[in-house]
Amino acid sequence: MSAKFFPDGVVTAAAIGANADTTLLVTAARTQIVTPTVNRTYTLPTTGVLKGDIFTFSNQAAISSSNLLLLINSSGANLIRTIYAQTSARIVALQDTPTTAAHWACLDQAISDWIPFTPS
Repeated sequence: MSAKFFPDGVVTAAAIGANADTTLLVTAARTQIVTPTVNRTYTLPTTGVLKGDIFTFSNQAAISSSNLLLLINSSGANLIRTIYAQTSARIVALQDTPTTAAHWACLDQAISDWIPFTPS
């Protein structure tokens, strides 16, 4: 465990690692910082989750490893968000006891892959 300080002064506990497919419990660290060696799937909890609960995921894989993804699923196995290398996302519950992807929302704008650009 470690702590991460956000600009607004909020401190949140973080789980470092868990380099395996994981089903989170409501008691899990709300910030998951992962350096995957293969694609990893995180399944969000259902029991005990309340509207407004937020989970943050950070993919620390090297930017050159763009194929190392974190896949965030609802408890009903619906894909909510794909998190690419060197990016993160905050996922919020839209209702109590969420079970499908429609019950969750990503608080961050979508980040697309970088593409080469040569100005002319």
